[in-house]
Amino acid sequence: MDLDEILHEVGENGKYQNLMLWFVFLPAHLTFGCHAFSQLFMTWTPDHWCQIPELAAANISEHLIRHLTIPPDKTTVTGYSRCFMYKLDYSIHTQHNTIILKEPNTNWTNVTCHSGWIYNTTSNWDRDTVVTKWDLVCSKRWLPVFVLTAFNASGLFGQCACLLIAKKFGKRALFFSALLMQSASGVATAFSPNFICFAVFRCLAGLAIHGVLIAPLTLAHELNGWKLHSRVSLLCSAAQSIGMVLLAGIVLFVGDWSNLALASSIPFLAFFLYS
Repeated sequence: MDLDEILHEVGENGKYQNLMLWFVFLPAHLTFGCHAFSQLFMTWTPDHWCQIPELAAANISEHLIRHLTIPPDKTTVTGYSRCFMYKLDYSIHTQHNTIILKEPNTNWTNVTCHSGWIYNTTSNWDRDTVVTKWDLVCSKRWLPVFVLTAFNASGLFGQCACLLIAKKFGKRALFFSALLMQSASGVATAFSPNFICFAVFRCLAGLAIHGVLIAPLTLAHELNGWKLHSRVSLLCSAAQSIGMVLLAGIVLFVGDWSNLALASSIPFLAFFLYS
């Protein structure tokens, strides 16, 4: 007699199965949306343009400074280049207060930004991110994409490791070890001292993310009869989607990227109350 036959005799959808489904298995799938997609917001690139320190104290508007110092670029939100500025001696213009008298000439030589960038953080979605913290723009704009790719690639290796752990130590051990690794790396992400540490912590989170999904889904299938497998799978997928919706609310509420990393990690430590 196999497990499905035993469940058919004792009950395929009893109180125990429903409690486990609604209070353990489905909430566990909420973590996927928060961890898998939070990095998109943490590495969001707001619109930006070159910073001109010599004009910081000038009594002119930011829009006028952009107009006079930044080449036009129709592909950007502001209409000005993100990575280039006019090659001028701005200190001289500031001393004589003649900057407002000079109209830019598109034939002027363009140079790359050498004193950092100014980021547009005025809208609800343009918050402080790892891009604004470490200036991952222009020549470094490939770095956030690389880390996102590494995060997803580490998930592939994590799946293989999760199967081995589940086979040797059991699905319960897999779930809690993956949950601990995912939450710990999420919290560590918020305190990353540099971009390299951020990338490492995100890869560790990617390694663990599928372990938090595989163990609950497999256990849910095992505890419910085969006739309910489709329903269980559908509910788990719905929980993942709900997690993505919750993430959008979390992003609006918590603000910058470090708070987002904490808010998408710490609440799920509550699962250890079940241990």
